[in-house]
Amino acid sequence: MSSFNDRSSGPAERITLAGIAAIIVVGVFVVCVVLILAKSLFPSNDSNVTDEVFTGTKGSSSSVAQTVSETSEDSSSEGGKIIDESAASLDSASVSDSSSHDDTSSVVSGEVAYLTQTAYLRSAGDENADPILSIAAGEEVTVIDRPAGSEYVHINYIGYDGYVWYGYLG
Repeated sequence: MSSFNDRSSGPAERITLAGIAAIIVVGVFVVCVVLILAKSLFPSNDSNVTDEVFTGTKGSSSSVAQTVSETSEDSSSEGGKIIDESAASLDSASVSDSSSHDDTSSVVSGEVAYLTQTAYLRSAGDENADPILSIAAGEEVTVIDRPAGSEYVHINYIGYDGYVWYGYLG
């Protein structure tokens, strides 16, 4: 009478040299595919990205810089002054608290507006202009100018000036 314990507990098949070589070839192939996809999906890893394209995202632990322009002439010549939000006075806090969160498309110069969906901050008021960075939905932006006859609004977002389509502002 034979029982289960009498049987051999070793592997039924042996691992061959061809099997080991196949596993190594598949592993190398997977690593190459991952590297190719990472280079195309994450352009910040690419060495030939221009300085005008910011591929990073805003972290929750970083302090946000806010650009304050004294006049439109000063901001165009000097690029505006950057003030750390943590060192801002109560006056600037009361200005941001008093801004309304209306969903109107009429945007006034100097007004604080919010994006209704994710949008690219572009270098010019054109759909085909180079994107500077991506702004997430719900982020607060400051309207600098609304050119007449243009569908794009000149805004400022954390120190970067650019253009966003007016339909994204609420």
